[in-house]
Order: sequence, then structure tokens, then C-alpha cells
Amino acid sequence: MDAQLKYSGQEQITAAGRQWNAEEFELTAPLHLKFVIWVSPEGLLLAFGRGTGGKPRSERAMTLVSFQQWTKF
Repeated sequence: MDAQLKYSGQEQITAAGRQWNAEEFELTAPLHLKFVIWVSPEGLLLAFGRGTGGKPRSERAMTLVSFQQWTKF
């Protein structure tokens, strides 16, 4: 399936109980609604779903709920 991934910019979001400077992307595929992907600058998936304003707005969205850092990430 062909899809288009568009960089939307940076956004502050809350995931796993902390604030992140996230990179936001929009994923558009034929016959599907647009999805939003939030990724940390290091490449950690923070959230995925339909939404705006720093958080997914669907109960079917995925959001990072726990993060433990032992070494510099």
C-alpha cells in the first residue's frame, strides 16, 4: 500500500508521565483516515493515533505509558 509521511514540526507532548519535545509526523494512506505519529528526537515512539494538540484523541491510540532510562539515551 502506498502512503505519504509528512513532517509537521516539533510539539511538546506528555507521555509516560513526563514532557517530551516530540517530532510530529502525519501518515496518510488511501482509504484510511490520517494518523499522527509523535517520536522523540532519539527515535522513541511516544504516541500514534488520530489527534492534534499534543495527544492522541482516540481510545484506539497508542501512547507510551512507562519509560525508565538507565544510560544516556
